[in-house]
Amino acid sequence: AGTWLELNNGIYLQSSYADLYAQLGLIQNSPKTFNSFSAITMASSSPSTEAWSSIAEGENGVAVAISNGTTGNRFARSTNGGQTWTGVIVPINAGYWVKVVYGNGTFVALNGRGTIVYSTDGGATWGSSALTIVDTGSAWVDIAFGGGYFIAIRSGTTTTNRSTNGISWSVAAG
Repeated sequence: AGTWLELNNGIYLQSSYADLYAQLGLIQNSPKTFNSFSAITMASSSPSTEAWSSIAEGENGVAVAISNGTTGNRFARSTNGGQTWTGVIVPINAGYWVKVVYGNGTFVALNGRGTIVYSTDGGATWGSSALTIVDTGSAWVDIAFGGGYFIAIRSGTTTTNRSTNGISWSVAAG
């Protein structure tokens, strides 16, 4: 089991974010302990040990984890607060998933190419969308939810996209 820090509608693995933990320390009612992801049996042909990169907690004990592997649909879902995990198939085999977040009743995952997948039913089924791209060459590196908006950003640019529902995206005013 790993030690996870809950922050801004996301949960971060302590060993992966040592600098974050050094700055923030442990927050009251956190850390959460989720069972080890290495025991997940994925629903696709992916190997059971993945480089799990992000986890988001929704409502009623539902959580979604994603892998930053370069191939396969590497998503997993828990409906009991992380005690058990089941592989989930998403509609796009886009590789390198950056982060998953939860807001407005929707899980949203971003990959480095600007591909978005979303779930409005607790991670059971997924749809796909894309960000509005105004320049090329740099990767999408982060997504967050706050103030009623999902915000996605690109590396080395001022390009950001925003959405209220995680499905329809537009370039955010800079």
